[in-house]
Amino acid sequence: MPEWTSAGRLGSGNRTFYLRLPPPASSLTIRAPRPLYVPRLLERRGLAAYEPDTLSCFLAALETVEGRTVFDVGANVGVFALVAAALSDREVVAFEPTPELARVARAIAVDNGLNYTVEELALGAAAATAHLHLSDTTDSSNSLRKGFRPSSGSITVPVETLDGYAARTGRVPALLKIDTESTEPDVLRGAGSLLAEHRPWIVCEVLAGRTEADLEMLLEPLGYRWFQIAPEVPLPRRDRIVGDPDYRNLNWLFCPTIPDARFWSSMASWQQALAACRPSPSRERAPMRLPDLVAGLRRSAGRLGRPPTAPDPRAGAASSPPAASSPPAAPSPGPAAKDPHVIGPGAHAARVRKVQEMVNHATTQNLTVDGVFGPRTIAGVKFLQRRLELPPTGAADALTLVLGQARIEAQLRRAHEPRRFDLAVPASGDAGAAPARTLRVTAPNFMYVPSLLQRGGLAAYEPDTVACFLAALAEQSGPATAFDVGANVGVFAWAAAAAGDWEVVAFEPTPELAEVARAVAAANDLRIDVEEIALGAETGTATFYLSDVTDSSNSLAKGFRQSTNTLTVPVERLDDYCDRTQRYPSVLKIDTETTEPDVLRGAQRLLRERRPWIVCEVLGGYREDDLTEALAPHGYSWYQISDAAVFDARDEIKGDPEHRDKNWLFAPAPPAASFWSSLRLWRERLQVCGPPGGGSP
Repeated sequence: MPEWTSAGRLGSGNRTFYLRLPPPASSLTIRAPRPLYVPRLLERRGLAAYEPDTLSCFLAALETVEGRTVFDVGANVGVFALVAAALSDREVVAFEPTPELARVARAIAVDNGLNYTVEELALGAAAATAHLHLSDTTDSSNSLRKGFRPSSGSITVPVETLDGYAARTGRVPALLKIDTESTEPDVLRGAGSLLAEHRPWIVCEVLAGRTEADLEMLLEPLGYRWFQIAPEVPLPRRDRIVGDPDYRNLNWLFCPTIPDARFWSSMASWQQALAACRPSPSRERAPMRLPDLVAGLRRSAGRLGRPPTAPDPRAGAASSPPAASSPPAAPSPGPAAKDPHVIGPGAHAARVRKVQEMVNHATTQNLTVDGVFGPRTIAGVKFLQRRLELPPTGAADALTLVLGQARIEAQLRRAHEPRRFDLAVPASGDAGAAPARTLRVTAPNFMYVPSLLQRGGLAAYEPDTVACFLAALAEQSGPATAFDVGANVGVFAWAAAAAGDWEVVAFEPTPELAEVARAVAAANDLRIDVEEIALGAETGTATFYLSDVTDSSNSLAKGFRQSTNTLTVPVERLDDYCDRTQRYPSVLKIDTETTEPDVLRGAQRLLRERRPWIVCEVLGGYREDDLTEALAPHGYSWYQISDAAVFDARDEIKGDPEHRDKNWLFAPAPPAASFWSSLRLWRERLQVCGPPGGGSP
């Protein structure tokens, strides 16, 4: 595999720097592994030297198009996406199939409070899976095209058509940026209906001698015009699409209409603004501590008497604000038009939405982000201002906005700092034996399950269910295989791999959780394979809903939990996975947040022929009848897991409405006495696996 893939993990060895943006935005904090090419280029040269003419054209188009949604296809770490999200209130979606790059793009959004979605998939001419060939030289030239660049490794990635994605998600781009390393025509082939009906503006890379004829053939019948992007504005309209053999001007603008004078003026202004976005003299430095920032801002406010005037979004250089002898009186939450620097009732909806989002991220408030500065928003702003030790006016002035954002950044830094602790896992052997070993666990502070484990140990983490799972494995004659489906960070997988000589596979589609599961296994030499996919009733791709409350309730089921962010994940039937890998589970643990019946629907041949033991979550009121329907033809018995010495067989599957005993054992035959004896022993072993020592919160 290329060297950059082995180092492409967020963790030690990161570069961290500030990326200056054109006003009215200021700068973003960028964290990325050092080997990655685009972050290295941005740190050295800034946006001023990163395709500035193409970015200017893209931003001018962003101001011109009427639709709300922007797609960045072939996003790498998401430069075009982050610029669009930071400088507009558009819905932004970034598509990047390389896991290391998608992970960085996602981290930049989280670290800076940017509202864009990262879809870890490729777009092409047909929905399928395909080999992504990883360039040996740079992560910026990975491609679905075999032989495009020298490559000693590849990964299998999901591919979806743009038409299919738009139909599935309801997202239709008004502006489309495409840079997929010679497969741009395939992206457009998969977007025939979208291009014909919605006619988005397109900013596209054109590589000389590779894609020109196909692009012309696809776009000319739809009446598109093409302009080669260059420093000179207006851009020259071309009769033919011909790539630049010198690779100086390799991006093009494809328009459904001829741009007017306002577009060219806007592009020229953005060129001027981007020219000022050079790196600061000290590119890599620690973020300012919140108390220092507060003190500095208070001094500045006292000196100037009012917040600084926001510069023209494309003026290139900021003008000095007028000084005043004393600070003004605290603003009232009356119409915002009284002071252009204060956001309150009557302010533009886009600015109000930014305030509402900031209040939600910086406090425990849960405002509806609707762009209306009503009584609840006024109360939320007052709540934030009290936390910031500012006058509770209910109107968001510049000091409230800056300090609120600083509070969010401080919270994010704390959330992403690693927690490290020791976790005792049970031993095989005599009852009451000491733990077989102690695992070293490292995970970000914000993750829910590691926080529970650090506080209470494995003894307090579903001990009856973990004991049942291990007892079921111990009952198997000969070599056994455990599948942990919906693994989160992999607790059941860790317990199985540490406690016995069993083959273990963990399935977890959330990239950050899968990364922790993989890292803990590697750090502790556990024999666990982590599959970053979901299991379901059909093989393909699906929208995965990320819970706003906790990472332990992400789900393929829309509406199961409140969710404002999604990603697209590969889904495979369990029968297909077993056929493909020749791995067959002896014991199957399933916890997929209400889609457990779909996992079993995709495993009917496995249930009929291999008859694994199943430990499964059952939520009261969620699809109990579907579970019965999936299991009944195969003669399974069901038992509700509790702290009883022997579980009673149940006539029906009915979830506990109080969520106390929410896990069940589905057995292919009534458990023998040896199982209940093993269950008792594993419970005793788990009792010594209490709160860990040596932890760092």
